[in-house]
Amino acid sequence: MMKAIHQVPIVFPFEDFSKWQNVIPAD
Repeated sequence: MMKAIHQVPIVFPFEDFSKWQNVIPAD
C-alpha cells in the first residue's frame, strides 16, 4: 500500500486515491 501512496501524487484528494488503489495493485 505504501508503494501506491508514493506512486500517486499526494495532491489528489483522498476520494480519488481510493480509486487509484483499485488501479494500482497494493504490493
